Amino acid sequence: MNRTFLLLLFIQIGLGASAQNYLPVDKGTSIDFGIKNFGFMVEGTFTGVKGNIQFNPLKLGNARFEMSLDAASINTNNKKRDRHLRDKDYFYTEKYPAIYLTSTNIGLSNHDGYYFFEGEVYIRGISKQISFEFSAKPAISGYLFHGEFQLNRNDFRVGGNSLTLSDQVHITLNVLTIKK
Repeated sequence: MNRTFLLLLFIQIGLGASAQNYLPVDKGTSIDFGIKNFGFMVEGTFTGVKGNIQFNPLKLGNARFEMSLDAASINTNNKKRDRHLRDKDYFYTEKYPAIYLTSTNIGLSNHDGYYFFEGEVYIRGISKQISFEFSAKPAISGYLFHGEFQLNRNDFRVGGNSLTLSDQVHITLNVLTIKK
């Protein structure tokens, strides 16, 4: 009887230590950005988040983030500007309908309570390496992941040359997940 109990205990511990699968919840997720234009901050959001996240803080070697968002969902609270941002000059959503974020490595950060993300962001058919710190807080039956990073819009041919539009875009991710 004791052997059976120990076997079940070890199986349960082993299952708990493996990476768990989570799905992003679009309604509880916010993908926000900010960029200066004519010296003023223009802020916006993206929705349509999909993907699969494998995460267990005790087994980061098995962690994996694969997410996409609907590029045409861009919303700056200005319909005319949003239409322009969907055109060829910016996100060209007709040809490139999604933006992708994929991890290549997840690990512990040097800052207490944080992890680091290394991976790629894919915009307009162009892939660039990125890295940033993020937090993972238990929420409902999953996690709330929060991270921030900067992108250079010119790396992705977004917006062309401009004297008034900043090259740097600040991205804030708040991704709510549920267990798959």
